[in-house]
Amino acid sequence: APGRGRRGKVRLAVGTAGDRTDEILHNLGELAGTADDVVISEKRHYLRGRDLDEMNAILREGIAEAGYTREVATIDTELSALQALLARSRRGAVAAVMSHVARPDIFAWLEEEGFRSVDLDRLRTMVGA
Repeated sequence: APGRGRRGKVRLAVGTAGDRTDEILHNLGELAGTADDVVISEKRHYLRGRDLDEMNAILREGIAEAGYTREVATIDTELSALQALLARSRRGAVAAVMSHVARPDIFAWLEEEGFRSVDLDRLRTMVGA
């Protein structure tokens, strides 16, 4: 628990537009794989000619290369991905979602649920940076 000198869990919903190169997708997955909990947040509005299953597979390869060994679920919206991460979070955890299209909906939902922003110094403390 954060109160005992350990950082809170970092939970991440990773996803991006389909017009990124395979290398970028793989590297993004690799970076995401360093989190404690990872889901793929699909960006169906931004496939830009890319096959969704192929994109998810490349992200998963990068996630696994980082040493992440658990199953990585795919979730069809950014808000649903964030809600899934928060549902399995405890106080002191950090949940992040790579968001574009759903940003206004996410902020509205967070406000409705009583979540509040933290400043950068607090965030650094929470993630042990």
